[in-house]
Amino acid sequence: MSVSVRTSKEKINQAGYCLSGKISKVSRNKANDLLNYFRSIHQQPMALFRHLIDRKLNKLKIEALVSQRLKRRPSIVKKLKIEKNMSLSRMQDIGGLRVVVDTINEVNSVRDEIRKVEKHGSFKFTFVNEKNYIKNSLSSGYRSIHLIYKYDKGIEIEKQCRVEVQIRTKLQHSWATAVEVVGTYLGQALKQSRGDDKYLDIFKDIGKLFQELEVGKIEYKSIEKVKQDIEKIELLNKLRSFNIVADHISNSTKGQYILLKMDFKQRSVEIIQYSKAKFKQANAYYLKMEIDNLNNGAVEIVLISIQDIKKLEQSYPNYFMDTTEFIKNLEKLFESAETMQKLKNRINNSKKEKEKIALNQMFDNIFKNTLGLFDGSKK
Repeated sequence: MSVSVRTSKEKINQAGYCLSGKISKVSRNKANDLLNYFRSIHQQPMALFRHLIDRKLNKLKIEALVSQRLKRRPSIVKKLKIEKNMSLSRMQDIGGLRVVVDTINEVNSVRDEIRKVEKHGSFKFTFVNEKNYIKNSLSSGYRSIHLIYKYDKGIEIEKQCRVEVQIRTKLQHSWATAVEVVGTYLGQALKQSRGDDKYLDIFKDIGKLFQELEVGKIEYKSIEKVKQDIEKIELLNKLRSFNIVADHISNSTKGQYILLKMDFKQRSVEIIQYSKAKFKQANAYYLKMEIDNLNNGAVEIVLISIQDIKKLEQSYPNYFMDTTEFIKNLEKLFESAETMQKLKNRINNSKKEKEKIALNQMFDNIFKNTLGLFDGSKK
């Protein structure tokens, strides 16, 4: 890497301008070197913060899934292009850590323990900001707590940078993973709230539903609406198909592209793998299959780069398991809600007091068990 250790923040920003297509004072080769350098200096603060998180989890006796990652170059460039006023040196999530716990109480405990450390003299970070998307959830349905810190105390200026810590529950994480998976396979930026409204709207409604469940509410009308909308766009069947593709790729090292045909009426999945040299052939067949099934609402065709799926695996290493859990939770919720609605109708129609008491007891048990599905502390 041909970048001097005396690299300035201005040069880092110039690299960002160049890579995002703006006027810049550095060449593209220099910009690439500067970006590589800037990414690399996030490793040390990430490692320090990971050590801190592990210590706090041990103190709290909380079991959690902790992961860390450097933001990929294409994602950095894409973000610079989307957020026009952002400078590369101030990007907050190039170094990122994610903590996934069972309950909202655990989320808040981890958050509080991290914030306490800010007063310690040995802490090499300065608190920048906090965004609590659990208390103030985004309209998209996304929920998590984000803490941003700057690595700058006693650190030479050319190695100062920011890290982001995300803390969320398993339920919130399964939602975020499902959004990422569907967006990746369908080639839509659902994570950035851009794409087909039918997917954005259903994930928004599922997010609200999960929010209600985590505070102990079950709304039958909301559940029934979500169920109908999911069935209408075959969301769960698509996720199952994507998992089949993931399993197929893990057992095959050949090919660069996947052509996926999902027939929801026949409950079949057809996978054709193409090499990089045969992309034109893959694209031609993709267009033919789309035309052949133009009026068949039960069939959906997807052409996707295997590289995109592997990038997804880097950001969400357990995405296969997480999406499977997402599917199972929704299916159990729909089944329980239907049973409770039938019991509620029987209670309202019953004229026998003893029968009403027994039915109410059954209803309460199913209600508690259903909420328990979404309370990690009871698993």
